[in-house]
Amino acid sequence: GNLTRIVENVKQIGEITDDISLIKISNNKEEKSKTIPEDFTSLNNKAELAVKNNKYEEAIEHFNKAMYFCKQNPESECNDNLNEFIKESKLAIYDRLLFLADSSLDEGNYENAELNITKAKDFQQLHSNDIPTTEGIDKLNGKLNYVHYKYLINEGKFFIKKYEYQVALENLESAQAMESQYIFEKDTLLPY
Repeated sequence: GNLTRIVENVKQIGEITDDISLIKISNNKEEKSKTIPEDFTSLNNKAELAVKNNKYEEAIEHFNKAMYFCKQNPESECNDNLNEFIKESKLAIYDRLLFLADSSLDEGNYENAELNITKAKDFQQLHSNDIPTTEGIDKLNGKLNYVHYKYLINEGKFFIKKYEYQVALENLESAQAMESQYIFEKDTLLPY
């Protein structure tokens, strides 16, 4: 079964000596002495330090330079985790943008929230291989739309009290249109 396949794989890369008292497996390929160049080590250390200091854009820049160095020098032994570090840095940038947007929403700074949501969306689209989901953006857009919906309802109520029915109606119709587009708790002021 599996032993035959193992023997064939070992024969491809080495030699098997079979004796009743001894089994020897050796590698025929010469091991090249690989060294980690100082340039790569320096770039990698700078990138890891930037990650520790939450400077993710800087980390990505250093990681990309290290990655470029590795591609230009295939004989060098480079860190196999480089791609994973880059991905983690990109995810951290994306998460930070979502956090800033959410914090802005909580503070009532809707313009800044929308700006950070847009930045997060653009960043996600640019790095969709590393950030495949838009779930965080979708949740924040839903939260922002709900805030806008409640604003329209409150404006409608305000203008009803001021007997400015046309403006009130425009706000309430806009809010009602949002009800069909988004899933959130509906206001009972609007007819269904």
